[in-house]
Amino acid sequence: MTRMITLLAAIVLFVTATIIAHPPSGMELSYDNETKILEVLVKHNVGNPRNHFIGEVTIINDDKQMILHQLTKQEDANSIMFQYRLPNAEQGMVLQVTAKCNRVGSISKEIDID
Repeated sequence: MTRMITLLAAIVLFVTATIIAHPPSGMELSYDNETKILEVLVKHNVGNPRNHFIGEVTIINDDKQMILHQLTKQEDANSIMFQYRLPNAEQGMVLQVTAKCNRVGSISKEIDID
């Protein structure tokens, strides 16, 4: 009986955590050729940005990781903005940007360097 209650409690906790946690809801990317700065806006509406936040941003080109940015909090409860200077970015590159929630889920988007 105790084993059944423990198992049921674990299932309820898992389901509750999954329902409360959610992936980022959107991402906007822009790149400035003159400054070589990639701007990343990740929309992630959270109740407490100190314990539910975007935990990692990666930028990949041709299966090679250019940037790995790990975070420990989200300053704003609705979104988070990043700017990355990419001095080696060249015309024709396709950058894949992925933002991961520290709890569950991620969002990815690509941008072409013109």
